[in-house]
Amino acid sequence: MIVLDPARVEPLLDAAAAVKQAEAGLAATLADGGTLSDGTNLAEHVAALERGEPSRLSFT
Repeated sequence: MIVLDPARVEPLLDAAAAVKQAEAGLAATLADGGTLSDGTNLAEHVAALERGEPSRLSFT
């Protein structure tokens, strides 16, 4: 049983759908012979951190 404020249902479902879509994209990249790095913003993320800029590693 999951109990939550009904007002939070839609935003949570939207977030879950976004995660599912990102996972599917990454799975497709890997299935096509790509690497985990190919499915993320790793290079841009590392470069930003090296410049001292804030950054978040994310799926592309």
